[in-house]
Amino acid sequence: RNALGVTFTQKFKLNSMTNVEVFSNYNGKTINGNRLVYPKGTLNIALRREVSDVWTFTLNAINIFDTQENIWVTDTSNLYQRINFDTGDPRINLSAVFNLGKSNLKTIKAKTSDASSRL
Repeated sequence: RNALGVTFTQKFKLNSMTNVEVFSNYNGKTINGNRLVYPKGTLNIALRREVSDVWTFTLNAINIFDTQENIWVTDTSNLYQRINFDTGDPRINLSAVFNLGKSNLKTIKAKTSDASSRL
């Protein structure tokens, strides 16, 4: 049941407010009991832009080459079964994040007690 699995992630900074991230993974052919599992992989790209201190927009391209299909084949003397199922078509998502919290929080110095010095 040995299989090759590879994950690749690379992040590029275009400028101080824009990042591009490329994420891909690949799982090689493997055998699971009587079932042969065919290789599959995916390539995703994300473009993230910080518009201000509170707004961030992200544009994701997911499964760009439509290669995230699972194919399982069982071939024995009395059974042939082939299962194909697609875990997701290529798609593009746009998300916006608004930070409600304060970015300039004050730090509080914790007081030490006699009990902590005895430990």
